[in-house]
Amino acid sequence: MDVANLGAKKTLVVTDPNIAKLPAFTNTVQSLDASGVTFDTYTDVVVEPTDKSYQHLIDFARAGNYDCYVAVGGGSVMDSAKAANLYVCNPEAELLDFVNAPVGKGMLDGCGGRIFGGRLSWAMTHGHGCVAHRPACHLACTAPHLCANHRRYRQ
Repeated sequence: MDVANLGAKKTLVVTDPNIAKLPAFTNTVQSLDASGVTFDTYTDVVVEPTDKSYQHLIDFARAGNYDCYVAVGGGSVMDSAKAANLYVCNPEAELLDFVNAPVGKGMLDGCGGRIFGGRLSWAMTHGHGCVAHRPACHLACTAPHLCANHRRYRQ
């Protein structure tokens, strides 16, 4: 329902092959379906993403023209979804544009978002994007079973 309330037109649910077999993933896609959200799934995230795995997801996301991303999983899944959003918002960017120098161009220096050691680390505050046209993260529930009976907090 939260994704529907955001007004998302086309959502990409991102996860890895193991999480895709678990109730957390099933519950997520069932909830999106019940809320009438149009979505696709990407289940190929790898642990400790590489340049090739990032590029595969980026290409997939660019082709799908998604305006919302839902990450179901841990750090690698969340980092991959954030990277996809970053590059979809910057369609002219190549993978190394946002990788720290000296390997890449380091175009996010001073902005908080960086790719290093194969992972994207994001420290941007909500609604304060240097490069992305939309916030990297609008809402999150890190432990859904704990959130079921609690009031949602939003900025």
